[in-house]
Amino acid sequence: MAHGVRRAPTIKVHQSLHGYADGHRQLAVSVPIKPKDAKTMLVLSDLSGPGASIDAAGYLTGYPLTDSKMYAFARTWPAPEMSRPGCVWTHTLLLDFGDIATLSDASAVLARFRRPENGDSAAYTMTLEVPTGSDAAPVPVDAGPYARALLASLYGSPRKRIIAPRTVSSDVDALVTALWGQQWPRLRRSFRFCTFALADRSTEGGVFDLQFLPSLDRSVRIRFPNAAEATEQAEDDEKWLGEALADLLAPDARDLRTFLRRIGGDVASGRSAFRPLCRLHGLVNSFATTPASIDAAISLLEVELGSAQARAARSLVASAALDHTDRLDGAAVDFIVRNLDLADLANVARSGRGLGARIWKQDPTLLVDMLEGSERQQLVARDTLADLDTSDLLAGLRASQGAAEKALALRPDLLISEGLWRANVVPIDLAFSTLADAPELRQRAVDAMIMAGRDDLSTRALGEVGASGLLRLVARHHGAQELDGSRLQNWLRPALSDPGTVAEFLSEKTAPSWSVLAAIAAFLPPDAVPNDYGADPWLIAVRAVAESQRSEPPVFLSAYLLSRALGFKSRDPGELAQIGFEQVHDAASRDQLPEDAWHVLQTRLPWSFSWLDWDRCPRIRAAVADLFVDRDLSPDVFAQVAANDRLFSMLIDTVARRGRGRRYLKIVRRCMQEMEKISFSNKIRAIDAVIK
Repeated sequence: MAHGVRRAPTIKVHQSLHGYADGHRQLAVSVPIKPKDAKTMLVLSDLSGPGASIDAAGYLTGYPLTDSKMYAFARTWPAPEMSRPGCVWTHTLLLDFGDIATLSDASAVLARFRRPENGDSAAYTMTLEVPTGSDAAPVPVDAGPYARALLASLYGSPRKRIIAPRTVSSDVDALVTALWGQQWPRLRRSFRFCTFALADRSTEGGVFDLQFLPSLDRSVRIRFPNAAEATEQAEDDEKWLGEALADLLAPDARDLRTFLRRIGGDVASGRSAFRPLCRLHGLVNSFATTPASIDAAISLLEVELGSAQARAARSLVASAALDHTDRLDGAAVDFIVRNLDLADLANVARSGRGLGARIWKQDPTLLVDMLEGSERQQLVARDTLADLDTSDLLAGLRASQGAAEKALALRPDLLISEGLWRANVVPIDLAFSTLADAPELRQRAVDAMIMAGRDDLSTRALGEVGASGLLRLVARHHGAQELDGSRLQNWLRPALSDPGTVAEFLSEKTAPSWSVLAAIAAFLPPDAVPNDYGADPWLIAVRAVAESQRSEPPVFLSAYLLSRALGFKSRDPGELAQIGFEQVHDAASRDQLPEDAWHVLQTRLPWSFSWLDWDRCPRIRAAVADLFVDRDLSPDVFAQVAANDRLFSMLIDTVARRGRGRRYLKIVRRCMQEMEKISFSNKIRAIDAVIK
């Protein structure tokens, strides 16, 4: 692709091939199809009626595959090369329902139809990539009368099956494609058609909306009971029909398709909604010139579309109902504000928010100034600012930061919006002074700062929620993977200023992950957190995370815990050593101990000239041996300080060389025997070997 040239947007289109192979069947497919839909495809890919004689160009069928959430375009060709009469090839293109809305026209999809050559089906197992940017093709003017008849029948009799003669003067494939392209996505997904049918293709679960017949003589017509002929409605002269036909001849020239796509998504009545929506489009376009059209539009919404649907259309009409404020320019809006006191108070109270929302989008400062204006101006401004959603409020503040102080006075809840802190649309001093008067918002506001990535506010945030509160918030976000390493450190730094608070935090089992504990350990020396009574806070936190994550700590954290155990701050040095010793020793033995882990540990390890500099393991074992023997720590804990029997044997060899080491090992041996665990048998034998 050339530099600077953008690639046209595309969609993925799946495909399948049906044909004869000991019976009509599916020969290839590029995507799994639900069983019910596969059965539908099998039926509709076969010949469209008994004795049908189709030309070489074939015919087109369109229908939904509801279970698979795809829409099928299928082209069927005769297969005279087959030995059995009546055989056909059918190539089906499958569009995901979600992709239908991206198409202005289906011609780019239909251009990918390909009749198989020599029965080769391999190409139909691949997914196609089709561009979506093409404009809708207009219907030729000479096909206008035929198109008018189809429109009148389809939407004038929306609950009937429509049949039409397949004329030679019009390209029915192009015409039905144009009808489909005119519809909004939800209607497209349900529309069923066939451009060559010798029998009704409808089923109990899927009625075909439009079928083209080779002729309407009695022998064919009788196969379509209860169907309406397109010619029966051809003289319908309502305005909606003229507007729909004009759109086919010049797609979206009057914005009809844009309008239908905008408001048709929440209309569930299918073809029945097409005619009233076309009429609504005409009414909306006449609001500025024909005031009565507003009443007519509201009546149409209530009577023809019903109160349970067309919410988007209702929003459009309601926005225009208060003196058409959404269609007026800035000068006109300013005139309304200046003359607002002449309006009916009840009307202002009921509909003033619409006017206020318009003013806020146009000139936020003007709306804020109205807070100091007349009674009606204050009413509109207060109600609007109280009612606007956060995204609209922030958009206005970006346009006019001078409105921030009064807006925040009315809406301090903006402080809990991530967008406010991310966009930096309010002066920081003003934001924090407002927060000082709203203590109930402080925690959520700091939460929003964290989400917005405002690391520069971490120190000020500490003053709002305290170290303990900030620690909890940071831990929660990091547990949800919303903070990367650098942001985590920036938020933790001020929160770790009080070791006593850190001790409370760790003891509450609030830390959700190893990374949070490791980040705290990176800031604080191993002896920083007090342990004047009860279990060591680090031990409590580590056990909680280990239980929730079912994993062991990172090597750095294990080294940190082992270093804390070798100091004199912890009341549980044996338990901390039990957590860290084996992992750290294993990493050191493989020369994979990170330098930050070694740095936090090495100053507390003994040293001897008899040890090689590169072999750190003897020093680690000696430190742990001294810890348990010199402090006479629990033999129960020592018995489980290393799960690996070989490492345990190396450790007891080190212990045995200590002055009171053999006596301590005898106590450990007796403790193991009393616990009667099979897993201790090898360890007992190892102790026996060194103390005999």
